[in-house]
Amino acid sequence: MPQPLVFGARPMQLERAIHLFAGQLRRRYSEEICSDAKKFKNRVVSIIRRELPPFPGRPTEEAINRAIELHKQGQLWKEIYPQCISYHFELEPPARRQAESNLRAAIRSRRNAARRRRKRQRQLNAESIAS
Repeated sequence: MPQPLVFGARPMQLERAIHLFAGQLRRRYSEEICSDAKKFKNRVVSIIRRELPPFPGRPTEEAINRAIELHKQGQLWKEIYPQCISYHFELEPPARRQAESNLRAAIRSRRNAARRRRKRQRQLNAESIAS
């Protein structure tokens, strides 16, 4: 069983793990490497990049996550705002309304982005099935 990667314990451990991984890839996928080594290498690197952080996109904000969860639980917006907007009751009325509007817009934007991603994925799946 391979040893877990511990950073700082042995500086060469990560390099050794990658060296062993590359050797396994060369042995298992020698035919693909021979047919188009550059394409294979780009594919491997893109998969590794996808699997390791930082992940694409903006980091999620805890206030938005909490507001979405509270809204799903059926709470009213008037109850959600003070829990998700810092210093909600201390804000002047125009600033408070703007913060409330921004929170709702952020939730709507996240929902719409998720819909776009699902739609794009369905289109890609349909294209791959048709090919």
